[in-house]
Amino acid sequence: MPYSITGEPMKKNTRSNDLSIQDVSLFRSIENTFMKRCRQFGYKEVKTGTIQPLHIYTALGTLSSNRLRRMYSFLDWDGWSGERVVLKPDSSPSIVRFYAENLFDHHQKQKLFYVENHFEWSDTGENISERWQCGLENIGDASVISDVEAIFIAQDILDELGFNNRHIFLSYPAIIRHLVQTLIFSKDKQLQLLDDIKKQRFDQVKSMLSGVDKGSILINLLEIKGNTVNYLKNVFQLLHSPEFKTITQDMERLLVVSDHLDRMQCSYTLDFSLIGNLDYYTGIQFQIFSEASRKSNADILCAGGRYDQLALEMFRLLNIQNSTNLPTNIPAVGFALYAKNVIRQLLISKQKQEEPPHILIYISQLASESISIGQLLSDILADMGFSSTLTFNPIEQDTYSQYGAVIEVDHERFQSGYQFLHEQSINKYILNSILGDNHG
Repeated sequence: MPYSITGEPMKKNTRSNDLSIQDVSLFRSIENTFMKRCRQFGYKEVKTGTIQPLHIYTALGTLSSNRLRRMYSFLDWDGWSGERVVLKPDSSPSIVRFYAENLFDHHQKQKLFYVENHFEWSDTGENISERWQCGLENIGDASVISDVEAIFIAQDILDELGFNNRHIFLSYPAIIRHLVQTLIFSKDKQLQLLDDIKKQRFDQVKSMLSGVDKGSILINLLEIKGNTVNYLKNVFQLLHSPEFKTITQDMERLLVVSDHLDRMQCSYTLDFSLIGNLDYYTGIQFQIFSEASRKSNADILCAGGRYDQLALEMFRLLNIQNSTNLPTNIPAVGFALYAKNVIRQLLISKQKQEEPPHILIYISQLASESISIGQLLSDILADMGFSSTLTFNPIEQDTYSQYGAVIEVDHERFQSGYQFLHEQSINKYILNSILGDNHG
């Protein structure tokens, strides 16, 4: 029986980690759209190892205690000379480690992206133990524009994938943490209050803040949702007393981000109850859902935020020689698409839509010219949104009805290099005008 990092036996997870044929097809579509957009904005691809040193997750406090408990951990006697290692539960720490070890000397600012799988066992059976993520990390850029860029790229990718009704939830956990620390003196009660906020147990939050001076400010901030920079300006009028002075810079940054998003017509909901499960975020944080509420993690399509301490702490942890000459801070911002959730939502959407008719392309003349024409037709059809299959095998006429169209390719016999043998849901005359004369 496998064991967790704490030595607890892990319950068997009956849900499969496999990707079906349809899943893989959708995953490739997600991956291609994601990679295209990343390259447009100057990000370069890296891949980090599936096995990572345990201490980059434990020593830096990058994951909550609940998530640390669910990591796959073991001793790798040969690879790291007996060091304890894990199957990677999250990519940001491993990407930052790669940056610290390989890239910092070349250029402090690096824009990186990845497509990787993560591992985290479940004691409830509700979550699968292997996940796929497509993510990017912009390391070394402290500008507000880098925050805006990350949010824009994430929503733009989802828009292109067809999530026209996706919902962005925007928050700034550092502001909430500061308010909690200001209003509550007990460390244990601070942790309990933050946990209640994270899990949206607002009755307990109100109970803990009952009678606390200015506790109503925090309650209002958690309950009231907004979607414009003007909403934020009104909210922040409540936080201009001296005890909240240290979060003025954070508030001003969030105002600028919101203003940019408004100008770009990138809709969002400001929700300060969003704290998340990753403890390394220091600035803006966002999640994109397929639904208009944050009730289920299965609806999360993407999550990300700013983390301005992780890279610097990684240098110190790894004891890299040039760490004595490091700047006082190495800022970073990033996000990850949750591929499994995106696939699930795309499948639901596809079930509601009528599938485009499939086209069969029969290459009857096995010569390079005919094969090239068949491949060109397939590419053109794909650009038009049709799926097609190439085959060298003769097609029985009684199977024609299975396809929206059957096209035969022979560069010698047909003037255009091809002819329609059958069509039932596709107008061959329209396609002919688009496909054109492909002979020669």
